[in-house]
Amino acid sequence: MDLETLFSGSKWDIIKKLSEKSYSPLELSKEINTTVANTSQQLKILEMLGIIKREKVENHNKKGKPKTRFALAYDFAYIILLSKDIADKRLLKLNPKQADYFRNLLFLEKTKMNQER
Repeated sequence: MDLETLFSGSKWDIIKKLSEKSYSPLELSKEINTTVANTSQQLKILEMLGIIKREKVENHNKKGKPKTRFALAYDFAYIILLSKDIADKRLLKLNPKQADYFRNLLFLEKTKMNQER
């Protein structure tokens, strides 16, 4: 699957929501304003690619089947490198230290852009 396809449309909406917290398919479909069938299909693709993971959680009333929720499987960075000698794009799985580095980098860049306005 092409990375641009992965990070567009419903898949991107799902990834953004799952970066906040875990969701059930029904909750996600309401959040991104689409059908449960479409959401489930997109979740299967993202799970197959290793972007998200399925979690079983106990029902709050402890009756019936456990609920299925989805969350990001790892911290990732989608990097596009454009330089004199190379043009490439990669999806990288990050360790916690790398994830903190990118969060700080993005925060500093956002702060810098706001100050320049």
